[in-house]
Amino acid sequence: MQDQNKISIFAATMMNMNIMIGAAIFIGPSMMAAKGGNLSFLGWVAIALLFFPVVWSVIQVSKHYPEATSFFSFSKSLGATLTFISGWSYFLGFLCAIPIQMVGLSEVLHTQFKLNFVNNHPILFYAIVISFLTSLGVLSIKTISKVQNSLTIFKLLPIIFVIILIPFYWNPELQLNISNISVVKYTLPFALFGYWGFEACTNIIGSIKGGVKSATVAILSAFFTVTIVYTIFHFGLLNIMGSQNLANYGVPAFVYYLNIKSPIILNLLNAFLSSVIATAYLSAAFGVFISNSSIFQNLAKEGYLIFSSVIGKSTKNGRPLNALVIKGVLIFLILAFVNNKIILTSICNTGLITAFLITIISLFTIQLKKKNYRQLTMTIIAFISSGILIAYNWINLGTNNIVRLKYISPLIIMIIIGLIMFKMETRRRQRLMLKNGNK
Repeated sequence: MQDQNKISIFAATMMNMNIMIGAAIFIGPSMMAAKGGNLSFLGWVAIALLFFPVVWSVIQVSKHYPEATSFFSFSKSLGATLTFISGWSYFLGFLCAIPIQMVGLSEVLHTQFKLNFVNNHPILFYAIVISFLTSLGVLSIKTISKVQNSLTIFKLLPIIFVIILIPFYWNPELQLNISNISVVKYTLPFALFGYWGFEACTNIIGSIKGGVKSATVAILSAFFTVTIVYTIFHFGLLNIMGSQNLANYGVPAFVYYLNIKSPIILNLLNAFLSSVIATAYLSAAFGVFISNSSIFQNLAKEGYLIFSSVIGKSTKNGRPLNALVIKGVLIFLILAFVNNKIILTSICNTGLITAFLITIISLFTIQLKKKNYRQLTMTIIAFISSGILIAYNWINLGTNNIVRLKYISPLIIMIIIGLIMFKMETRRRQRLMLKNGNK
């Protein structure tokens, strides 16, 4: 009877795939093609192999925290400071994911729909979109779920369409020079962006039939299925457009390379698929906006932030209104100063990898305490993989270390500001407890 309230492995797998497949698959291929040319599609496979130990480690650590409500809960064995850094880095990483999706949205609206307003007044455009997302965010969670579910099929249509077209647009002249495979490493930061969100399913392990074993199967099945879908879709784009055109014009322009003779059909198809891709960008931004606002609120509820009582407040329907508004302001400020997708991607990846590194350390200490030496090997590999990913994100920012530091400095500054807030709030609480104790 108890299992009637739980979801199947298939439902859990589909849910996790829905979370992972977002705007990244429409943003990443063009940037990957610019770095890896005809071999850029292999970046999805390379990052999946490199990232797998991290995925596995997150699954393992989640088993030790069945009651966890936020990702940063997995680091609580390391103490309050590292737990805060984990949660704050995780929040900041996804905070920068939304500007990437919004820049992608503005590019589609400008290039495909010729909306010059978006290009001429970007700050005003971003303010309008952020206000729209904030207003939607105060809706009930049931309404939000219905909106997200109704948009899911739209973002899958271009992917399915391109995959179906591959046999008809197979390009025998597409040269895959395996001797030049080393260029694939430069695509890793962009491919990595497409896998964030896999960890969301670790929070519903208790709601899956079969418990931990079934949840593990669901998470890994989703992870590798998404890898296959990403790889085939990207390979199809290379056959249709070629690497140079993909790099120059991006995914939304692929309809112009289908050799459609009728201008009417071409314009209709372009308008439809561009609308779908624009919707995918907006939907992905909205999904991250909602989930990350909850993380922000949870940090406040745990007492890690100043003005925790304000940020932690909810509306009557349980929505984190203040967290939504503050996060909207932060996103606007980021877009006002940084709108380069390469820089934003690197900041996003670095913030999230930092959070995962702390989580992996937490797992390592748990395994040591329980003398579970057999699983330590995979945990150590996960730690090494995370270090490699951070290194390639650093390389991706340019050839000069001073310039790289300049680009990554917003993340460093925000982490330092967060730590100051955390220490101030901790001391305030300690003084309050001491005062109440003296009474």
